[in-house]
Amino acid sequence: MLKGLLLVEIPGILKNLSNNGCVPRWWTKETVAVVTGGNKGIGFEVVKQLAQEGLTVVLTARDEHKGLAAAEKLKNEGLDVAFHPLDVLSNESISLLAHWLKERYNGLDILVCIFCMFM
Repeated sequence: MLKGLLLVEIPGILKNLSNNGCVPRWWTKETVAVVTGGNKGIGFEVVKQLAQEGLTVVLTARDEHKGLAAAEKLKNEGLDVAFHPLDVLSNESISLLAHWLKERYNGLDILVCIFCMFM
């Protein structure tokens, strides 16, 4: 399901990769990025910058109310941001997100883990 993986540094996520940089722009509107913990702080800024660069971004958060509010704020700025709840410590929550991503976008291209636990 994960079609590709891009590890990014903060700040200026894609700024160094844009047409002014040494790497040609490879992403499109159809490029789907998922950001864990995207409702505040660094995660929110990552979501915002990816969306500003023209990607389709899925903002995830444990707290559905806060996640929806964050996504709505970015949508009001004209950015293409969707929300899906995610608790990275819950296998059920991860499975629900994976199924939703497969159904809605046929997977994802970029995964940005602001908070992830690897076991």
